[in-house]
Amino acid sequence: MALALNYDINSCFSVKDLRTLHVVQDDLDEKIQCKVLDCDTISQVKSKILDALYKNTPFSMRPSIHEVDLGTGTYFTNSLTPIITVNGDVESGSVMRIYHLVKPMDEHHYQTNKVSERTHKAIPEIFLTRLLSTKGTIQKFVDDFFNTILTANDDLPPAVKWLFDLLDEAARRHSIVDPEVVHAWKSNSLPLRFWVNFIKNPDFIFDINKTTTVDSCLSVIAQTFMDSCSTAEHRLGKDSPSNKLLFAKDIPHYREMVSHFYYDVQMLPQITDQEMSSAMQQLSVTQLGEFDTIAALKELYIYVTKYNEQVSVFLMEDKVLDAMNNDLHCKKMHLAHKLENVACTLEGEETSTC
Repeated sequence: MALALNYDINSCFSVKDLRTLHVVQDDLDEKIQCKVLDCDTISQVKSKILDALYKNTPFSMRPSIHEVDLGTGTYFTNSLTPIITVNGDVESGSVMRIYHLVKPMDEHHYQTNKVSERTHKAIPEIFLTRLLSTKGTIQKFVDDFFNTILTANDDLPPAVKWLFDLLDEAARRHSIVDPEVVHAWKSNSLPLRFWVNFIKNPDFIFDINKTTTVDSCLSVIAQTFMDSCSTAEHRLGKDSPSNKLLFAKDIPHYREMVSHFYYDVQMLPQITDQEMSSAMQQLSVTQLGEFDTIAALKELYIYVTKYNEQVSVFLMEDKVLDAMNNDLHCKKMHLAHKLENVACTLEGEETSTC
């Protein structure tokens, strides 16, 4: 099943039946059943068998399909390559026939790890029906996910409320009355920058294998979420991409969810600087040892060094310090004095003389 039209969904090939293989391993007391198609390639069969054998194992700890061989019956070998033994009792079946749905990549494409370009043909309605069927299967999971990340409750990180209030205050300070501007600011700061990244890249969080098919499906969901955060109307027609058409009827509902989320966050009690500092401190303690602080400081140093000349000019003209001294939040955190200390440190001077 897939949410995106790819290069093989429009191919015509025969799938005569579904077969169940019984996988036998020396360290397993019972056989593992694995369903395959008679048109699967050897690599596809290996992949499905490994998924069945290591379904509860992190992907990084699984053997690769290139590290195992596939065989039937009983094997005695001195090879260091493990053999996946498929028992002779293959359900519904004669000998499995192997088709190749994807042409082997040439040496150049294999070395550069790029998928060769393929020409897409016109998509018959039957394939769109399959996409809608897949969409219906995962609809509840998509809705539940959107509900989870677009709910302002006690689990909402204080940083979100603090950041959204900062954006609202910036709009008032600059007399911006267009609500779509602030809506765009909030969308770009959290949903589009943070959640879309994780939707498209679940392997950032989980130890899983993001296949090409999974990647294309997640891209459709990510695009749907991006459209939900936009206030612009998109007119769709018969020539519109299939990924736009799949969730077209759901977009208005998702947009309401986004708007209600922004409103609910705005109605929450204001986060004080002390509460924000405490929350960040707790987060730092929780993640202690997870990150390389020295590497982070090095990156900050590289960034400051890159713009050291511009910062020095502003400091001499007191533009930065004047702006900080006139800003309420900067005053509370004494950022002007801290920036002076940073400049002194970079120049090799004693901070006490600054």
